[in-house]
Amino acid sequence: MFVALVSFISFSQAKLKYWFEPYIMWALAGLFVLLLVHVNLWTLWLAVVVALAVALVIALYRNIWQARGAHYSLRQFMMPLFIIIAAMFFVLARPSFPSFLTPLTEVSPSASATFDVAKSALISKDFAFGTGPGTFGFAYSEHKPLIINQTLFWGVQFAQGFSPLLSYLTTWGVLGMLAFLAFVGLVFKTGLQHFTRTRRDDGDDTRKIRAVGLASFTAFTFFVAGFILHRGDPVLLFALFVSAGIAVSSLRVAGVIRDKKIDITQSSRLLAVGAVASILIISSAAAGIYALGTRYIGEVVFSRAVNGFAKTGDVTQTLTRLNSALSYNNDNDQFLRVSSQALMVRVNEIINDPNLSNEDRANLLNTTVQNAATIARRATVVNPAEVQNWIQLGVVYEKLIGLVQDVDVLAADAYGQAALREPTNPFLRLTAARAYIAAGRILQSRGQNAQAQEKFDLAIIKLDEALELKNDYAAARFLLVFANDLAGNVQQAISEARQVLAADPRDVGALLQLGLLQYRTNDFTGAKATLERLLTVQANNADGRYMLGITEARLGNTSEALRLFTALAKENPNNVQVAQILNNLQSGRAALANIDNPLLNPVTPASGGGEEPILP
Repeated sequence: MFVALVSFISFSQAKLKYWFEPYIMWALAGLFVLLLVHVNLWTLWLAVVVALAVALVIALYRNIWQARGAHYSLRQFMMPLFIIIAAMFFVLARPSFPSFLTPLTEVSPSASATFDVAKSALISKDFAFGTGPGTFGFAYSEHKPLIINQTLFWGVQFAQGFSPLLSYLTTWGVLGMLAFLAFVGLVFKTGLQHFTRTRRDDGDDTRKIRAVGLASFTAFTFFVAGFILHRGDPVLLFALFVSAGIAVSSLRVAGVIRDKKIDITQSSRLLAVGAVASILIISSAAAGIYALGTRYIGEVVFSRAVNGFAKTGDVTQTLTRLNSALSYNNDNDQFLRVSSQALMVRVNEIINDPNLSNEDRANLLNTTVQNAATIARRATVVNPAEVQNWIQLGVVYEKLIGLVQDVDVLAADAYGQAALREPTNPFLRLTAARAYIAAGRILQSRGQNAQAQEKFDLAIIKLDEALELKNDYAAARFLLVFANDLAGNVQQAISEARQVLAADPRDVGALLQLGLLQYRTNDFTGAKATLERLLTVQANNADGRYMLGITEARLGNTSEALRLFTALAKENPNNVQVAQILNNLQSGRAALANIDNPLLNPVTPASGGGEEPILP
């Protein structure tokens, strides 16, 4: 896009000699417009309007007003004017396109949200120098407005804000932004001062050079407008500086700007200082190239590791490649975090490997889990501001619940550290609650009911905090149903389940759990209605049909219970429990006679258990 814009403006402003040059100009204009149509973002169209309007005003002033029409050419004005009109149409109308020209979709925080993040970050960190390069994502996590939790993007960590101007205000600080604006102002002053002038004795070559300079100045204006309006990236900033350099250099080549030379050979001191400075610069450049080279190789190896795992699922090969990547850059927290995740995947393989003896399995598990925890802790040391590092450490500790005493406290503490860095994220409260619930169930199974109750109460507190941050957080409310049930607050659990269903009446998990709770509180009529409602949503739900059959039996509807369990027995011929219930019903006994029904006990949902680590 940059090349097409500069080339098009150059042709439109230069004096054309050959018959084919106008066609090249039109082709470049068409390419530029086609690229913009493909992207089709109103911010870029508006940037085009601003840039070409500046170029048009400069051309009008130089060729008509100052030169009194000496170099006047209609094409110098018609082509930019045509594109300006087209750009305004796209800004205002925003038309749709056929599928082969589907425009790009970009999502970013609003301008007000980005400014709020910048203001809070600068006040709490360093007003003058900002949070540092590449840290907007961390600042966003720490200072994002609570209202964002009511949007679909509440869990997204945006690495950039609405525009580079607001994003870099956060990371550069006020002084850094003022320095950048001073640079932009200086380039504009130089450009407007010299490109609006023309000289009658300028030759064709000089005019072409000035045309290239004006084109680059127009591109510079375009990128400055994009810097203010558009969600850009470092490439935009790079193109901004390149276009400024070309514009200013063209003025120097055209003889408009004079050179200023400093001759250090006239002073022995200056010569010595220059020599030393040259050596330092060359040495620093060599060291920098070496460091960047090793980091680049590490990134390549890391990418091969992740892509290889996605294709083959071979954890052993993935770990080998990740270790190789760490040998090139052992201070990359992403490498460390993903290595910890891969080791946790290896833990699952070890657990399910039938070829290992119990002793070998225990030894391998102990070594692998210790390595995963050590690497995860190192990631938090290398980059403590990264929320994902603390989450991974919590996941590792959570996997050890039941094996190491009080490790749930370590898991909750890791999730708490993540919450300090992203205080408005309700998921981080849910993960801590998940760890407490897992520990409480282990304690409950060991008969340590008092200690288990403490864990369940802590889980409820964390889930209430999550719902205060996001009152429509279905996963937290769903887990709160189980936490209250485990803590003995059955009526509260029923109330929470009803709230889940109020938000999503077709939630199969909530319908099943509400039916179970109603059954356990002897509300068999309510349980029947809830379970029938579940089966209208998902007719083949085996757990729902199972519980409905038991409920029908408790209500005395033996024939309906027989129908349901006869169908279940045909579909599950190897299920001993279903066969026993069917035999009890056929013999006139209670459905659950001599049977311990596992569905009557609270079962932690999938969202409430330890999540398996997934490599990115």
